[in-house]
Amino acid sequence: METERLATVMWRAEASLERCSLQKSEHGYRLVGQTLLVEDGTPYSIGYVVTTEDDWTTRHVKLIVDRAVTRQGLFLYAREGRWKRGCEAVAELKGCLDV
Repeated sequence: METERLATVMWRAEASLERCSLQKSEHGYRLVGQTLLVEDGTPYSIGYVVTTEDDWTTRHVKLIVDRAVTRQGLFLYAREGRWKRGCEAVAELKGCLDV
């Protein structure tokens, strides 16, 4: 099954602009988005992907933050309330069903 786009929205806050799409995939849903903002004169771009099961249980979170000269990423995986970053457990998120 191909990914089906269900909805796309865009909105503006005081200092940011965000766009995201909700997609249906074979095993659940994906929320794919991008936020653009300027903070203290520094431009930021924040991209994210949240993947869920059919019952909306979050399974993967990917976040990429681009600043003027740096780029950082965060990749989280979850099973039954146990979150991992790579192979390491994330104790602060133990028992969370969503982030």
